[in-house]
Formats: sequence, C-alpha cells, structure tokens
Amino acid sequence: MRALGLLLGGLAAGCSFGANGTYACHDDTNCTGGPGAGRCETDLGVCSFADSSCSEGYRFGDNSGSHSGACVGDTSSIDADVDAPHDGTTPDVLVVDAQLCFGTPHQICFTTPPAQPKDLPATIDTGVDASCDLLVPQPGGLDLCVVAGTQVTVPSAGTRVYGTRPLVVVATGALTITGTLDASSRHDGANKTGPAANAATCSSANINGESDAGGGAGGGGGGFGGAGGSAGKADTNMSAGNDGDSTGGTGGAISSNTFIRGGCRGGNGGDGGGNGGAGGDGGGAVYLIANTTITVNGAVFASGAGGTGGPRDSNGGGGGGSGGLIGLDAPTIVINGTLAANGAGGGGGGGVTNSSGDAANGGDGTTTNWNQRAVPGPGGTQSPAANTPGGQGTATTFVTGDPAPASIGGGGGGGGGIGVIQTHGTVQGTQISPSPTPI
Repeated sequence: MRALGLLLGGLAAGCSFGANGTYACHDDTNCTGGPGAGRCETDLGVCSFADSSCSEGYRFGDNSGSHSGACVGDTSSIDADVDAPHDGTTPDVLVVDAQLCFGTPHQICFTTPPAQPKDLPATIDTGVDASCDLLVPQPGGLDLCVVAGTQVTVPSAGTRVYGTRPLVVVATGALTITGTLDASSRHDGANKTGPAANAATCSSANINGESDAGGGAGGGGGGFGGAGGSAGKADTNMSAGNDGDSTGGTGGAISSNTFIRGGCRGGNGGDGGGNGGAGGDGGGAVYLIANTTITVNGAVFASGAGGTGGPRDSNGGGGGGSGGLIGLDAPTIVINGTLAANGAGGGGGGGVTNSSGDAANGGDGTTTNWNQRAVPGPGGTQSPAANTPGGQGTATTFVTGDPAPASIGGGGGGGGGIGVIQTHGTVQGTQISPSPTPI
C-alpha cells in the first residue's frame, strides 16, 4: 500500500501548514510559518522547524507524512523513504512507503498502520489472539501482543493486563495514561499473574527450599533487575538456636532482559510435616511506544506477588516474586504519576502444629506506595515465641531482596528482587521505582 501527498506548485508556506497530506519542499524558502526557523530536509523533500528539545535542534513539520512530529535524526524507526524527492524538475508529487516501523531498539512494524485512536479496555488477556491487533515473533522470547492506535489512551477507569504474552502498546502519535495500567502479579484474586511473568530464562538453580521431616527451609526470592534474597534454613531437631541443617533456597540471580519479558518467580518452601508455601509470581511485562510523547498522569505497575507463608508443622515459606518490566519509548516521556516494578516479600516460616502455627504470606510488591518496600510475612507460632518471618521485598534503591533468618521451625522465604524500567527518550518525572535504565 502506498500513500500519496501532493504539493501545489504555488504554495509558499511550506510543508507544515498546507492541507492534509504530505507536502514537499524544494529549498528552505518553502518552509516558513512554522513554530521556529524552517529548513528543507532535501534528502526527504519535507520541512522541519527549529526545536531545542530535539538532539539535532529540528523537528519535522505537521505535514511530513510518517515523519510528522518526530525529531530530525531520530527517524530510523520509521520506514518512510521518499521514492520521488523534488529536484526542481520533477512533478510536485511525494510518494511515501506506507509500511511503518516504530520503536528503538524494540521495533514494531505495520504493513497497514493504525488508522483510528484507541482507548484501552478494562482488561487485556494477552494470551487471547483477539485481544491483540498484531502478534509479533520475538527472537529468544515469547510472541508480543501488540495493541495500536493513532492516539492511545488508558482511561481513568484503568486497564488490568494478564496472560501469557508481553503487552506492547504502540501509538503512531501520542500515548496518554490517565488511569492505571496494571501488569503486576498478586498473591490472591482472579487473573492474578501479570502478562508473561515467570520467564523461562529466569534463574532457578537451588531456588526451592530443602524438604525435611523436621522442618522445611524457605524458598529463595525471585531475581531480575536485582537478585532475590536467600531463604531461611530450618532446624530439623526443633532445638533452640540456629543449628538448622535444612538448606534454604538460593535467591534468584540478576537475569538478562535483552528482549521484552516478565519477572521471575520465587522459590517454593520446603516440605516439613506437610507441603511448603508456594513462591510468588514475578511481575508482568508491558512496553509502551509512541511516535511523539508518552504522558503518564496515572500509573504503570509491574510488581511481583508475595510468597505464601509456610503452613503449620514447620513447613517452609515461599520466596517473593521479583518485579517485572516496564518499557517506555518516545522522544518525550513525561511521568506526572507513578511507575513501579517492585519485588515482593517472602512468606514466613511455619510453626508447630496448633491453630496459630500457619505463617502469613509476604506482601505483594508495592505499587501505589511506589517507594516503600513490601513487608515480609510473619512466621507462625513456635513455642515459646513466633517463628521467623520471610525477607522484605524491594523498592527504589533497595534492589536486592532481603534474606530470611534461620529458624527453629520452618524457614522463611527470601524477598523478591527489583524489576526493570527501560526508557528510550527524554524522561521527566520522579516517582519511578526502580530508577530507569536508558536503552
């Protein structure tokens, strides 16, 4: 499919202020009337205007086809080569390839670009093909579920995301988040696992707690942008002191995020007199791309789920899930609200067999309270005092999950490590956990 733009030969106002379509220029004199000094990008035959916010000092005009609104020098992601630039003798017709690509370094290409604006729905199940406008294979990772529009909005009611694939949202213009785009995992509730959580590439060696009839050890915390916390060992003979010999799970290591993927699950607690607590799911993966501006007035969340507390009979607690991935790619990224991809707390270690021996679950990775760490799950009753808790989760500069202490009964689970926030473009905003990594 090809798109045509026609410039009437006598139009001296240049390409930014003509009628709808793509208008060509011959030289700088055609590029007047814009917000700043105009110049003709002769290799493309379209106008740009001075803009100090762009790295090269110029931004393409409104009627520059697929380049419209982009900074000059930042258009490699747009497949819009000019097939017939003006040389002063050819007709005033500019032909532009209609297959468009957006995003750097994760590029999404359309054969037919979006033609309508889009408000995201209340829920998106990325594992359902019909939820996606486009499915894009990802070398080394899961297929991407792409939702796209000319202008994309997350409405004030918000959007909950879950399912087996990462979510990628593409706006060929601006992307605005008014409510909450929630890709976190949770310990309880329906559709509790964030999109593409628990990636196959997650570190899993020795993350589960060791089982022992005298006391199961805790599971290690999931690791992603930061390592998970190590789990508490358990005391098999129920004696006082830290002489346990049931080994706690190793916290998950920092793991690669060269592709779009979710966070990592915490390890399961070891079995004591029954089954240990389950590890919490890692946070999900959501990646946002806009050709002009991403504005977050609400929030984007991708935090992990808390580990399950160890049941009575000295069972180990589950490790907390790591935070997931939030990506933002646009020339200008404005965070007036909150971004959070925090690690969760580990479940407490189970106590002796009585009505209060069950340990509590670790707290889910924090979201609204973006800079607070998730609480560990308290341990179950272990006469004469409570058994040891799990490890604390992660937020802001605390990127590695806390370890759980050794225990007389079941061991507590380690805290989940921090997630990852990636950005490509100029970022404004402060309520961001963890600190963004430019890509």
